[in-house]
Amino acid sequence: MNGIFRGFKLIVVLAILVGVVGYALGPARMYGYLFSKELVATIADIRSFGGSDSENSKSETFAIELHTDSDEIQIATSCEKVWAVVAKGDCVRVKLYPAAPWTSSDGSWINAKLVNKIKKPK
Repeated sequence: MNGIFRGFKLIVVLAILVGVVGYALGPARMYGYLFSKELVATIADIRSFGGSDSENSKSETFAIELHTDSDEIQIATSCEKVWAVVAKGDCVRVKLYPAAPWTSSDGSWINAKLVNKIKKPK
């Protein structure tokens, strides 16, 4: 009977330990979402790299230079093909996700999401 309680205690302690570790590491995986920002900007430059001319290329990456109305310049990367529809001078709403500080890309914006294109006021 004493062995059963000891085994039960071990299971409870391990479950609590797994929960604590999961709780501690959860925000680490969500870093980009926690510190993301959305902004309206003009495409100053956009370039694609790594893809072939075929539309089925899965390795195409875009480098995007954005200029905001407050004269802020943001540079981001993205692997989403939706960026192929924007051109230099287009006004867009974009969501930027920062690279985690413990990665080699610290300080840069990665996985930029094109929320929508915006018509410029005339």
